[in-house]
Amino acid sequence: MPTVLKIFTSSEILSFDSPPRFTGAERKKFFRLSKNMQRTLSELRTPTNKIGFILQFGYFKATNRFVRIRSSYREDILFICRNFNILSSDIHFDKYTSETFNRQRRILLSNFGFKEFNEDAKALLIDEALALCSTLKKPKAIFLSLIEWLGERKIECPRYFTIAEIITNALKEFEYGLLSSIEEKITTQEKLLLDNLLKVNDTYLAETKKDIKYKRYNITFLKKNNQSISPQKIKENIKKLQTLKKTFDQIY
Repeated sequence: MPTVLKIFTSSEILSFDSPPRFTGAERKKFFRLSKNMQRTLSELRTPTNKIGFILQFGYFKATNRFVRIRSSYREDILFICRNFNILSSDIHFDKYTSETFNRQRRILLSNFGFKEFNEDAKALLIDEALALCSTLKKPKAIFLSLIEWLGERKIECPRYFTIAEIITNALKEFEYGLLSSIEEKITTQEKLLLDNLLKVNDTYLAETKKDIKYKRYNITFLKKNNQSISPQKIKENIKKLQTLKKTFDQIY
């Protein structure tokens, strides 16, 4: 398993970590401040801090995530400038410091009734990921379930890499637990039975087939049923099922 599973495609990762794309109607909806937030805005001194605050407000309201302010869309910036009487020429994102972001982040989390994604929240998310590993098989399904879980508990959603890393480690731990359980309980006889399924099928022992480059295993023949209704093919299917049943009964 790689260091971190690539659960999303490159474009999906970029989309997840980027601000949401708003329509004109959505801008009016998500960038509309409550009276309490308007008071907070009036206390901010610089145009850069004001527009940063409004952008983070709207993006978080839509996604439960904070984004890198430099990745904001020009249409959103111009919309806010028009509606909040801010001159775009006065905006300098290089002056939007991490201290400013963290201060505004705390204000916005409180406003929306959300908790920050800290070490305690991460520990809870790891436990949830481990629980999901036994019920959901696909990493993407686990990822989406974790996003839903965070939203239900009103916890800030982290960036893609953080969640992907949690899922990767959870799947590793789950796999290790399964392998340890099998190693502890399986007998030598059961190992031989299972190994036999992965042996090259006896049909390739014939002189006419010995030189075939790609040979199929016993399990390949056993897992495929012939759909023909001829008595001969039905008998072959029954023989396969009897072989599988014998192996299953011995291991069960």
